[in-house]
Amino acid sequence: MKSYSQAATFSLTLLSIFGANASSPIRMTPEQLEFNVNTEMAMLRADGTFAQLAKCSNKSEEIIANGYKALLPKCLTADPASIQSCYFTGIQKITGLSKTQLEICEEELGPDSSEQIELVERQLEELNLEQAKLENNDELSEEDQQRLDSIAAQIDELNGQLGSLYDAQESESVRDLEIMNAEMRRINKTLEPIEKHEAHNLPTDLEQPWTDSPPSFAHLPENEREAKRSQWVICSNMTTDATLVAETIGSVKRQPKAFAVTDEQNQQQLRSLYSASHGTFLDQIDNKIMEIGLKQWQQAHTTLGTHNVAKMAWEWCQAQPSIQFVNLDDSRL
Repeated sequence: MKSYSQAATFSLTLLSIFGANASSPIRMTPEQLEFNVNTEMAMLRADGTFAQLAKCSNKSEEIIANGYKALLPKCLTADPASIQSCYFTGIQKITGLSKTQLEICEEELGPDSSEQIELVERQLEELNLEQAKLENNDELSEEDQQRLDSIAAQIDELNGQLGSLYDAQESESVRDLEIMNAEMRRINKTLEPIEKHEAHNLPTDLEQPWTDSPPSFAHLPENEREAKRSQWVICSNMTTDATLVAETIGSVKRQPKAFAVTDEQNQQQLRSLYSASHGTFLDQIDNKIMEIGLKQWQQAHTTLGTHNVAKMAWEWCQAQPSIQFVNLDDSRL
């Protein structure tokens, strides 16, 4: 279930489709507002948010959904700084629940896939560190060896869980994109269908380190270890961003009649998202993401092509000094 803060972030993401300025109150055409409202409503139905709020408030799902739909235009066009409070106050009024009750309601549904992935990755990090320390011992006792065997088994199990969680997260992303595409085509009936990705069986021995959890880096001093872990996570995120930009540019270029934006508008929107205006090393990352996307969009329509784009972003990012990634925030919102 999306919390009111997640809903606020989601709203800013939706608005980026139309190139809106996130530093001032949003101005949208009636069609744009309709698209945002209907898309968010469909996504919140699909992820169980309305059903959970209905359960917690002892109100019908229809009452919750209708109240939320009436709230959305106000929050979607509010000053970005007040979007979160708009959602929070509005949801409290719709449900009759206090802040504490809303938090309990969200906890009952359990963590979403991103939170579960973060939890499993933390567990893997702790186990990898313990494993590395034990393996660095010159002599292992029988108890140490038994612990190593136990750690190895736990790591295998957690990696299996992580793979399933990544699959679930991808399915959620595909579902959300399908909802957005369906709504866009409902509003604009002249748009052509979007072509599917060309299938390509990747070699089984193809390395994709950006999909793995960060290593323990136990051989490094603590401060260097933290820098390398931060670099690994941010570089993994960068591969996702670079492939997204390349795919988006390529899709609009190849199928201009399938999208409600021109190639120029699409690139402007992407540049506003990867704005290189943060005053940190993230600016260089943003510039590189756009550079890769603009140069490599032609190959980003196959599975192998997107792998190559991700690999290009990963290798550039990993070649940068680790110190640049310490305390670096790459959230962009």
